[in-house]
Amino acid sequence: MRESCLAMFLYRDVTVMHCRYKFQSSVGTYEDKTAVLSDADTVWADVRHMHMREAIDKLMADFNKFIMDNAGFKGCAWHSCMR
Repeated sequence: MRESCLAMFLYRDVTVMHCRYKFQSSVGTYEDKTAVLSDADTVWADVRHMHMREAIDKLMADFNKFIMDNAGFKGCAWHSCMR
């Protein structure tokens, strides 16, 4: 779903894209969520025109820096996935 939203955003003349997805919480319940991609999102604006590999590397480096700078965030389940 995320990839199709991204593809539509890249190839259509739109300034804001709303993508709906299901999120599983830490207790196992599912919630409907909506993500908004727009140039107001600084993360999106930074990686929008990068090659996918460069964007992934930058996002991983930024996320790992965030974890190092915010010791209280180390319990995040993503922490082990992003290294």
